[in-house]
Amino acid sequence: MDIAFYLPGRIPVYTFSLLLAIGSLLGLLWAVYKASDDTVPTILDAGIVSLLGAVIGGRLAFALLNWAYFQTHPLEIPQIWLGGISAFGALAGGILTVIVTAAIKRQNLGELADDLLPLLTALGVSAWLGCWVNGCVYGAEVQAWWGIPARDVWGDMATRWPIQPLGAIFTLLLFWGVDRARARGWLPVPGLGASLEVVGISLTGLGAFSLRVDSVPQSQAWPWWGFLSLAIISSTLLVCCHNNQKSNSDKKFTRGDSHL
Repeated sequence: MDIAFYLPGRIPVYTFSLLLAIGSLLGLLWAVYKASDDTVPTILDAGIVSLLGAVIGGRLAFALLNWAYFQTHPLEIPQIWLGGISAFGALAGGILTVIVTAAIKRQNLGELADDLLPLLTALGVSAWLGCWVNGCVYGAEVQAWWGIPARDVWGDMATRWPIQPLGAIFTLLLFWGVDRARARGWLPVPGLGASLEVVGISLTGLGAFSLRVDSVPQSQAWPWWGFLSLAIISSTLLVCCHNNQKSNSDKKFTRGDSHL
């Protein structure tokens, strides 16, 4: 992995990790900036906890997908600084953590998920840029004008399909579209915006991973990513439907009270 700089004691700081750290900080600040004053503490706490859940979920998923190695090196599983994290595992871990946090704090799950969309967006963009810098999830070589210079796993630069930049752009466009739709009242149900963005991010990742040409272990090939993406999409839609049902029930209850 590409090293950005060294901390005292010759401790390496990898570019990918640095970009994720910057994305996490900017995402938290962005979410807090968009939040109302009374929800800032909750969003900040939930954002930090969801980041921890994403790291744990991503690392555990990576270890499971590469169990042939980690079963003989179990002590390396928590050593995330050695590199290796599953993007979809991180997404699933973050989603699960938000669900648990909302239940513990007795917050509306849909509203909390919508408030954390800036964090999800910033992390997604920084992850795609990190892949571009470090030579992962890269496309095939092309000679067309729309190709971009990108390195492969060996560090060789070539003009390739712009998978990583397109992933970052699509992630930003997803947030912009969802944010505009929420501002115009097109997504009145809490959680619908978050559900749509998670579905979009999952489909974007699914398409990108199907187009990648870098070699991956058989355990990380298309079927795994496909089923995991579909599982994330399905669980997100179920949460959205639950929030929709709860919102409709609350409205009916309120209308019933008005006639008493």
